[in-house]
Amino acid sequence: MAAHVIDTAFTIPYAYRTCFTDDLFGADAHLLADACRGHRRVLTLVEEAVLDARPELPDALAALAPEMPPSLGLRHLPGGEQLKSEDGLHRLCALLDEAAPCRQSAVVLIGGGAFLDAAGLAVALFHRGVDQIRVPTTALSQCDSGVGVKNAINAFGRKNLLGVFAPPHAVLNDAAMLATLPLRERRHAIAECAKVALLRDADLFAWLERHAEALADGDLPTLRHAVRRSAELHLLHIGTAGDPFEHRSARPLDFGHWAAHRLEALARGQARHGEAVALGLLIDTWYAEHAGILDEPLFDRLLRLLTACRIPMPIRHLDDIGPDGDLAVMAGLDEFREHLGGSLVLTFPTVPGQRRDCENPDRGLLKTAVRAVAERLQALHLPQTP
Repeated sequence: MAAHVIDTAFTIPYAYRTCFTDDLFGADAHLLADACRGHRRVLTLVEEAVLDARPELPDALAALAPEMPPSLGLRHLPGGEQLKSEDGLHRLCALLDEAAPCRQSAVVLIGGGAFLDAAGLAVALFHRGVDQIRVPTTALSQCDSGVGVKNAINAFGRKNLLGVFAPPHAVLNDAAMLATLPLRERRHAIAECAKVALLRDADLFAWLERHAEALADGDLPTLRHAVRRSAELHLLHIGTAGDPFEHRSARPLDFGHWAAHRLEALARGQARHGEAVALGLLIDTWYAEHAGILDEPLFDRLLRLLTACRIPMPIRHLDDIGPDGDLAVMAGLDEFREHLGGSLVLTFPTVPGQRRDCENPDRGLLKTAVRAVAERLQALHLPQTP
């Protein structure tokens, strides 16, 4: 009997709104109410560090209650990379089970990037997906991960190994949150701004160079502009590049990240994501310059920008040796290769604002890039992560 084959195809449109405000829990509270409208009930999960910085937040949310669907309460828990673990995910899922949002509910997530990653994954898994409304509270999450479609935790010693693509129902970026951040948290976000500028916007890269001192000082109007433009460029890529769920080989928004993810693991939580990304960008830019990919010198410009912004970096871990006797950071290449299905494709800038995908880059030259960057930075005696 001949085989019987049925091919089924369907598409699901995704759309979400990203709002930028200076007063989400005051004059612009209607933005949150609008995002929640149409849902049956609303649960709010808040990172504890946000409540420490904004103790008035529960009262502000309570004042908004008449404009909101019925509340399932406000719950809080610690954020950071410790939440991005299997234990953290289990704790989040248990909390959701206790609160019992239905599939017609919404979960408002208020916190930094790691908090949103882990809580977003839990919400995406619960009942096979409940709408999440994100309120990113750090500069890094507002300019990059918080406006995107990824949700994940770390597992088996690897960054973001377990996760799903689940676009949010809405994203609400409140610039007032940036005022509560320590200077270190403001600075390291600039690495992600530089990344997307190198790939998509030469004018933004030049603007970052001109305003590096103000960014290093944590100047809020300057940081707000950088964060907003970076978020716009990330959203432009997600919405128009034709591969929001990364089915193809290249991951352009992960320029510099093969090394960054491994360096974060090697630093065991002592390095912020943007600090590791800064190193990863330098490694890949040095490689692109010496592999003939760049059409103009760029490494020194990027180095001046990142050092002027006074971003501490996990420099010492560039020299770590892995169990195979190789530089430990090089394992990041193999992790990227596995993620992409066996073919390694990295994205590099050709000039600021333009990029090219390169299949099977020269591993030997990448290792040389790691060593060259380590030697250059150590000679400069730059501040390092703790």
